[in-house]
Amino acid sequence: MERYLRTIDIHENGEDLSAEPFRPETEPPAKPQTRMRLDGFGLLVNDMAKMIRFYRDVLHFEIKEDENASNVYLVKDGTLFLLYGRNDFEKMTGRRYKYVNGFNGHFELALYVDTFEEVDEQFERIVKEGGRAVLEPVTEPWGQRTCFIADPEGNLIEIGSWNRPFETKDEGRF
Repeated sequence: MERYLRTIDIHENGEDLSAEPFRPETEPPAKPQTRMRLDGFGLLVNDMAKMIRFYRDVLHFEIKEDENASNVYLVKDGTLFLLYGRNDFEKMTGRRYKYVNGFNGHFELALYVDTFEEVDEQFERIVKEGGRAVLEPVTEPWGQRTCFIADPEGNLIEIGSWNRPFETKDEGRF
């Protein structure tokens, strides 16, 4: 049986004025809040070899595993980027999923370059090397130069710049 301690202050009309609610005699310590950190993100891919070649050879992501793995780990600027084979993922989870064919508007991967000129140069290079043009480079009213391409399976990739180094790109914006 739990025991409760309570300090009771009673007003002359019988109203309970106690500030303290009922509490067990001993309270369990508060559980620290779990801190979740972004570790990386992944894409479910149909053609693993083609996607590895694009992200490794065209976008210069560092590959961390063999190309024939069902889950491939790539790293770009310290961020983990995973490619999961769709069939393998479905077997692992015991579920079937629907996939978009063509351009995929579910998310974008954003890459940054330091100058407006580099946005244009990278757009041209990536399109020549197999990326699909979505939006040619344009300077937006808010001052960012940006463009969009798609990977071989239609996932959107933005290449943008505020015309200053990455380390200072957000100064004054937030």
